[in-house]
Amino acid sequence: MTEADADAPVIARGTGLTEIVPATASRCTGRTADSKKWVSERYRPQADRWLALNMISSINGSATGPDGTSETLSNRTDRMILGVIRDHADAVLVGAGSVRAEGYVMPKTAVLAVVTRSGSLAGHKLGDDYDAERLVVLYPAGNEEQVLANLGDLPCRRLAMPGNDPGPAEIVETLAANGYPSVVCEGGPSLAGQFIRAGQVDAVYLSVAPTFVLPARPLIGGDDEFQRWFTLDGLLVDDDGNTYHRLRPDTQDRTAA
Repeated sequence: MTEADADAPVIARGTGLTEIVPATASRCTGRTADSKKWVSERYRPQADRWLALNMISSINGSATGPDGTSETLSNRTDRMILGVIRDHADAVLVGAGSVRAEGYVMPKTAVLAVVTRSGSLAGHKLGDDYDAERLVVLYPAGNEEQVLANLGDLPCRRLAMPGNDPGPAEIVETLAANGYPSVVCEGGPSLAGQFIRAGQVDAVYLSVAPTFVLPARPLIGGDDEFQRWFTLDGLLVDDDGNTYHRLRPDTQDRTAA
């Protein structure tokens, strides 16, 4: 153990994190309050109003493991980083499909904001012992009758968005106007694709697990041709080979000659 290692903060049992970009070679090992602070400093939002897209994938870009959920791509270090990202957010934003498929539970500090067209959250695992204000349901005002009927007596804060087909800009505006300016969007693929296409993303946090998964399930949804470049702001790697990318939208035109 080097002197630098002796002073390093700690992360998770048997798994260390090393900073590759920027090239500091700074490292933390194990799990203490100092390690969480070390990670928190690297994932801190750069503005009060902030939309971060948080994703995990296999090497070949699958958003889920063989069980059809992202859980089998994750590890303890990834979940610790996810907790830090959520701690910085006012709201964790997900699509209704992700709530049903991934078995979402309530975040520890941020509210859970769910986007739905129908109001159907059938099969959710949110429980019933949470403060109703901590579950926020966003829906198109044009579908209000159907949404409210499907939600029934589910404890939640209901926020109608204008029109029949609100997009990412309306989602962001509605959340900010109701006290949630800092948001982390966790998908699924369709919602993530909408935010990327709309240019509503301030940062992308991408964890990559060192595994191939077939058949691959898309990380980003959509069939139309589209490309948007991002710049690598930071890169961490853990001792198991998982990588943790922090990216921001590239302001340069890379298609220019």
